[in-house]
Amino acid sequence: ENAIVDNKRIEVSNQITDFQLKIKKLESNIRQFPPEAEEAKRIIQNEFNKRGIKCQVRLFAELVESLNDESWRKSIETFLWNKRFNIIVDDDYCHEALKILNEKNIYKTSVILTDKIPETEIEEKSAASVLNITNKGARRYANYLLNGIHLCENIEELHEYPKGGITKDGMLCKSYAASKMQIQKTELCLGNNVVKIQLEQAKKELEKLVLEKSGYDFAGWLCNIDG
Repeated sequence: ENAIVDNKRIEVSNQITDFQLKIKKLESNIRQFPPEAEEAKRIIQNEFNKRGIKCQVRLFAELVESLNDESWRKSIETFLWNKRFNIIVDDDYCHEALKILNEKNIYKTSVILTDKIPETEIEEKSAASVLNITNKGARRYANYLLNGIHLCENIEELHEYPKGGITKDGMLCKSYAASKMQIQKTELCLGNNVVKIQLEQAKKELEKLVLEKSGYDFAGWLCNIDG
């Protein structure tokens, strides 16, 4: 029993260290993304540099400049989920990025073939209309993903959009199937102003972990007394 408590305490201590580092970066105004997405971006950028390709490799999330209605943020980000961390390069270099993805066996993110996505207008009252994006490839990708997702004020309206719709509280209809998204678990990352939100989230998580660790510390102390 004591060994289990010790292992849990070590695990939580490591998580606390990770969050302290994350908070330090956020306080320096550095937006945080999943490590595997950052690593994939780094690998492709390094290969571009080696091959003399002058193109900046970015995550889709980095190219969303802002949201024009913050009340839809959690629902849209939860719907997009890992697609937020897909890689966007200039249209001319999509095939080169595709080759690198294959050669370097990058499994945990995708390269978006923006050169193949058709141009479309932003649909009114769609999730696409909430995202402000000037990068042409990222704009086409956002429209492709979100033009078909209608912004619904309630579940009655959602019922009228069974092919694609979301509500602010996380109800989703897609392909005639309705479900509830766990928006409270989403780590937010879209928009240049999101660092403040990420910092607040990280501090809350750190508080929970510190509280959890104190419980294991107390349990370990009891185990030692009993021993």
